[in-house]
Amino acid sequence: MNVLLTGGSGFLGGAIKGTFLSKNINLTLLTRSRHHRSGEKSIRYLSGDIRNNTLPDLNKTSLDALIHCAAFMPRNSPTDDPRDIIETNITGTYNLLESVGSHAKKIIYISSIDVYGGLQNKNDRITEESSTKPNSLYGVSKLAGEHIATIFCKMHSIPLTI
Repeated sequence: MNVLLTGGSGFLGGAIKGTFLSKNINLTLLTRSRHHRSGEKSIRYLSGDIRNNTLPDLNKTSLDALIHCAAFMPRNSPTDDPRDIIETNITGTYNLLESVGSHAKKIIYISSIDVYGGLQNKNDRITEESSTKPNSLYGVSKLAGEHIATIFCKMHSIPLTI
C-alpha cells in the first residue's frame, strides 16, 4: 500500500505517521522541513511547500491514499498573519489536489471542529449533520478545504473521507 501524508510533523499527522510505522505500508511524507528523523528509515521524505506549489514530481506514483493533514493553525498571537491561514489551508489544499490528487485512489482530508463554530452551550452536541457556522478565519479555511476536496473528488471520481 502506498500512502502520501502531508503534515506529518504536526500533532495529528505525527499520530497518523506513528500508526503507519508499525504496518506494512509504503509511507511518503511531504514536509516543508528538511530535518528528518534518522530512526524512521521506512518513511520516504519529500520536501515541498503546498502554499506555493513547490511540490515534488509524483506524476508516476500511484497512491492508494492521500492523507492531507497539513494546515496552518493560528496560535492567536499578535504575530499570526491571516495570509498564512489562507495560503496554507485554502490555496495549499488546492495546489496539493491539483498536483497529486488525481493519482490517489482515495483522499482523506483532515478538517476541524472549528468548521461548526463551537458549542452554543455545554449541553449541545456536534455531529456531522450539524450546520457549519465557522466563527474564525481558521474554521472558514478548513471548511473551504472541505468544499475544494469535495468538488475535486467528484470531478475525478475519487472517494473522499473528511
